Amino acid sequence: MYKHKKRIVTNFIKKSKQRYFQDSIEENKDDPKGIWKALKQLAKTQKPSIKIAELTDDHGNKYTEPQEISEIMNNFFINILKQVGDNTTQAGEFLHEHVIAEFVSSKILDDQAQFSIPEITSKDVQEIIDKLSNNKAIGSDGISVKLLKLIAPVFCEPLTKLLNYSIATNTFPSAWKMARVTPLYKDGERDQSNNYRPISVLSVLSKILEQHVAKSLMNYLVNNNLLYELQSAFREGHSTESALIKLTDQILSNMDQDNVTGVLFIDFKKAFDIVDHQIMLKKLKLYRASESTLQWFKSYLTNRSQFVTIDGKQSRPQFVTHGVPQGSVLGPILFLLFVNDIPLHVSNSNLDIFADDTTLSASTQWTNIPSMVQDLKKDLDSICNWSINNKMVINTEKTKSMLVTGKRLRKKIPDEHLQMDLALGSTTVSQVESQKLLGVIVDQDLAYEDHIDSLCKQISKRLGLLKHISPYLKKQQREIYYNGIIKPKLMYGSAVWSCCSKENLDRILKLQKRAARIILSVEKTTPSKTLFNGLNWIPFTDELFIRRSSIVYKRVKDSYNCPIYINSMLVRNSDIHNRETRFSKINMICPRYNRITEGGKTFAVRAIKDWNTINVKIRNSASLYSFKHRLYKDFLDAQKLS
Repeated sequence: MYKHKKRIVTNFIKKSKQRYFQDSIEENKDDPKGIWKALKQLAKTQKPSIKIAELTDDHGNKYTEPQEISEIMNNFFINILKQVGDNTTQAGEFLHEHVIAEFVSSKILDDQAQFSIPEITSKDVQEIIDKLSNNKAIGSDGISVKLLKLIAPVFCEPLTKLLNYSIATNTFPSAWKMARVTPLYKDGERDQSNNYRPISVLSVLSKILEQHVAKSLMNYLVNNNLLYELQSAFREGHSTESALIKLTDQILSNMDQDNVTGVLFIDFKKAFDIVDHQIMLKKLKLYRASESTLQWFKSYLTNRSQFVTIDGKQSRPQFVTHGVPQGSVLGPILFLLFVNDIPLHVSNSNLDIFADDTTLSASTQWTNIPSMVQDLKKDLDSICNWSINNKMVINTEKTKSMLVTGKRLRKKIPDEHLQMDLALGSTTVSQVESQKLLGVIVDQDLAYEDHIDSLCKQISKRLGLLKHISPYLKKQQREIYYNGIIKPKLMYGSAVWSCCSKENLDRILKLQKRAARIILSVEKTTPSKTLFNGLNWIPFTDELFIRRSSIVYKRVKDSYNCPIYINSMLVRNSDIHNRETRFSKINMICPRYNRITEGGKTFAVRAIKDWNTINVKIRNSASLYSFKHRLYKDFLDAQKLS
């Protein structure tokens, strides 16, 4: 009797778990983050949501009431300048306004040209609403995206009138300036405010107006070529991967020419949160925003407020006096404009920027490193002066330097020249052998050993979870998990780090095979070909081929929406030869290089070699989707026939 009942209970638990896991996958199949969160919770590997039960203030006083905690948290988030060091006392005059004015004049020859916010149409409003994600959190006004989409057919016209009234009167609605803030735990002691970061949620209605203004402002900046060429954040066609491709290809090309590269990874403290509103408005004026538009932006930036919610208890609202609005659409574009003039003060080095991630680099013959270090020092001093005058703060602890030499050249360099000895004021900049940049660990040899180690650990962790829950999932749901949780992690930045050694690529391939075995529930001895054919997969190395070739395809077919620096790296026959042939616009010219282990490892060389081997019919595909689909099918068919 006991055994019979035990079997019934065990089967009931198993079926219940199965339903839970399957429902979690299905409900979040279009939301990889949702899948990851739900499955970790169900598998009991997810830490429970952090409840702030107690908070200690700067004087050691302890608070346990949610109302008190919310007030302390709000005070902490509002007084962000105290965390970074209030720099208003050290700020001098605004840094060389004439430099920006001269730059803008060189780009816009018509002295009367200005940026003004255009009216928005009801069609524009409807299109923006349609594109809003249903997963957007609800702001303090209680209006959800789902509700907005439901009432849009009758609400668009009056909303359009309201938005145009805001533009005509140069006034941003006060109700839309209120942010609801939820503290998110980072790490460290849970009773300390500085171990939490604020997550702000604004009214969904405000995002419609912001989308319109952001699009108009970005069009103005792009059409007039005002944005810094090597700023890769928040721009169409640009990405962290394109930024990394540009930087690492340059370093590898330097190596190939017997040059070493000194790199400075500059970290700004709370950059978005401490933007000075007066300086921001002054820069908008220098970039020729009209007087009425300036008034609208002043209204948008000032008199904003926020409150913190803890366990349903709200703090009192407090005014936010600095920073671009967190959680906003327009904030990131304004930040791009705020830092856009940094390169105008750098004359001896190269500057690559992704939002506030700023990388300064200079190169020289391996015999002339001291001279290169002096160049870096001069430009670092210039950036320090810029930050002071613009009321920004450089994080001396997180700013690092690295001398990228490669193994071949490092053997030739005297030990005393391997240290660059850079400083920020009186603080020595720490020199490292590897550094995480935009999600990829870059090292002094560009071998990516540390990155592959880290990636393998992360993928193994996700595969461990998949194996744990696989008895409760259907094959199709295991594939959804792989495609949503594992594959994006596997492919991130791969166009850059895939120049690593064959041994390291094999480590990734083994993890892909392990994933296939878990999904198919087969033995370790199952041949790879059987695994991949059973899932219609191709090996990871072929996926890399498609990834690189897709970037070339975008450059060939849509160069306007491709970063300028990518266009200049990937050169077509037709770009340099006057005589036009049938294939001159789709055949690429491979850059010359001296060593396969250095210049031959650049993305440009590898991608162009791949591209030129692809069947012309596939290269001429009508869309990127069609190109990738046909190329994938080509690999798959060849695999099944082999």
